[in-house]
Amino acid sequence: MDNLWVAFILSIVEGLTEYLPVSSSGHLVLVGDLLNFSGEKAATFQVVIQLGAIMAVVVLYWGRFWGLLRPQQGVSFAGLRGIWMLFLTCVPACVLGLLLHSQIKSLFTPSMVLIPFVIGALLMIFVERRQFHPRYETLDDMTPGLAFGIGCFQCLALFPGFSRSAATIM
Repeated sequence: MDNLWVAFILSIVEGLTEYLPVSSSGHLVLVGDLLNFSGEKAATFQVVIQLGAIMAVVVLYWGRFWGLLRPQQGVSFAGLRGIWMLFLTCVPACVLGLLLHSQIKSLFTPSMVLIPFVIGALLMIFVERRQFHPRYETLDDMTPGLAFGIGCFQCLALFPGFSRSAATIM
């Protein structure tokens, strides 16, 4: 299949799965395998398309990101405090990613992606049935402990196939 068509199909998959509590990177691995798109080209494509999704979030929430540089009155997730909270959410995954990089890279196979798909689906059903009541309404309610806890749950997403958004929701 022509690489342009593969890129088009994978872009559609990314667009449909990025903003749902399902793993977009896991879906890219599975669909890429079905299309015989693997190797360095596929890995580079996955990084670039994920970067595009991240940039879409930055554009959508530009005001929040700008608030990290320009604190606003009455907004606690801004300025140095907001940057500190973001740092706390990143630390667990950065540490594990640095320590386990080669092991994590070896997990990007279709069979290894399916395991977190199933586990993630079961966890989402469990969390949905529990009917938790949110204690926090906005980012401004975030505490340092909550930020670090979210970062710890984000470590689940180091397994390809486990959704970052599902990890955050849990």
